[in-house]
Parts: sequence; C-alpha cells; structure tokens
Amino acid sequence: MRVTPMLAVGVIALLCSPVLVAGWSQEALDLYDLVEEVNNNFFEVLGVSEDATSAQVRKAFRTKSLEVHPDRSDAPDAADQFRMLVDISTVLKSKEMRAMYMDVLANGLPNWKQPMYYFRASAKLSLKGLALVVLVGSSVMQYAALWGRYLERRWTFTEAMEQANRRQSKRSKGKGGSDASALPDPAAYGVVAPSVFQLWWVLLAQYLWQLPARLRADKLQAQQFDEIEAAEAAAADAEAEKLAARSVVAEKNRAQHKILNQKARRARDIEEAEGAAEE
Repeated sequence: MRVTPMLAVGVIALLCSPVLVAGWSQEALDLYDLVEEVNNNFFEVLGVSEDATSAQVRKAFRTKSLEVHPDRSDAPDAADQFRMLVDISTVLKSKEMRAMYMDVLANGLPNWKQPMYYFRASAKLSLKGLALVVLVGSSVMQYAALWGRYLERRWTFTEAMEQANRRQSKRSKGKGGSDASALPDPAAYGVVAPSVFQLWWVLLAQYLWQLPARLRADKLQAQQFDEIEAAEAAAADAEAEKLAARSVVAEKNRAQHKILNQKARRARDIEEAEGAAEE
C-alpha cells in the first residue's frame, strides 16, 4: 500500500484514539476484508436472491461447494475459492453479518472520510510501512505545529510593532516631525519561518551524525582533566617532598646547634673549673 501524507496523518490520529478503535468489532473488519477479496456480490456468488433464507443459503452452499472443493476441483486456487465460499455462506446465514453486508452493498466500504478506512489501512501495513506512516504523519503534524507557532509569534510581533509605530507617529505629529518608520523585519528579532531542518528526525539524524565526534571530544576532555589532575597531584607530591626535606634539614640543624651549645657549655664549665683551681 502506498503511504501518503493524508494516510499517515489519519493513522497517527487514529492511534491516538484507542476508545474509537475499541468500538469496532472484529466481525466488521473481517467482513470488509472479505468483500475486498471476493470483489463480487455474495448473493451472485452463491446464486441466491438477496431475500434468501438461511436454509436456501445452506443448500446453495452445498451445491456450489461440490464445484470448488479442492478434492473435486483441479483449479490451482480451489482452496482459496472454497475458503471464500465458506466465509460468504457464514456471512449470509448470520442476521447481524448479513445486515452489515447489506449496508456495504448500499453505502460501499469505508472511504477516506471515515476513521475505519485508516484503521484498516494501518492493519495492512508492514512494519516498514507503519514506521514510514509514523515518520510522515509525525513530521506533517510537527511541521504544522511549527508553522502555527511561527504565525502566532509573527502576528504578536506585528501587533506590537504597529502599536509602537502608532505611538511614535502621534508624538512625531505633535512635534511637527515625520510619520513613523516602516515595520522592521521580524527575522531580525528571532521570528524566523520554520524549516524542515527543525523536524525531529532531522535533528535526531544530526545528533547521531555528530555523536561520534562528541564522544571523542568528551573522551579527549576527560583525558585532559586526568592529565591536569595527575600533574597537580605530582606537583603536590613534589612540594610535599620538598617540605619534608626542608624539615629534615631543619631538624639536623637544630640537632647540630644543640650539640654545639652543649660543647660550648661544657668548655665554659671546664674553664671555670680550671680558673677556680688556680685560685
């Protein structure tokens, strides 16, 4: 199935309405699929009228099944024909299913104006198709939201500038000056029209493209921080070693100074003792 922007937006909107989806019966969905597959009037396939009773439908089914049953028919699609015949008879024998089929005959299958159309379309999509629908639908809605926000900002900007111009024009006329100047460019004030480069998948692609470079830059920055921390730690260790060496030298100097003081005191004591002996 070809994915169009309208289909994408419809499926996205439908996925956001689980209550609506839950209200549709599986019998209706199966019936719509069968109508598309058979692509022919069920009553004409069985050879009965539209007001045929259940007994007449069963009798016509038995007669028709003898022609298309895989055991009796050599047609390559005999199994599919017999399966469709069984499904057709099931629909026409049920009052509720026949009523739904009669509605299809009268009004046709759900079209693009009805939510059922998008639900059935999404059910037939493959995983890739559904992913494409989500991508296209979300892009359309995001781009519409960006444009809505831009138009709102532009309108607000224009209103503010016109009011400022009217006030300036009144003051200028009162002083005999000229009228107010033209409105400035909104882009100069950051009011810029949206671009496709603002879409989420474009931003994601840019982020993923730049991710390896960012990781390398972060790794390099972390290495630089580690090197700085290692250099600071080494400098701190060197400073600590210097302080320790200075402390050892100072301790040795104090010890030597103490020894010299003791020697000098001992020498004075000896001199005093000798002087006392001579007297």
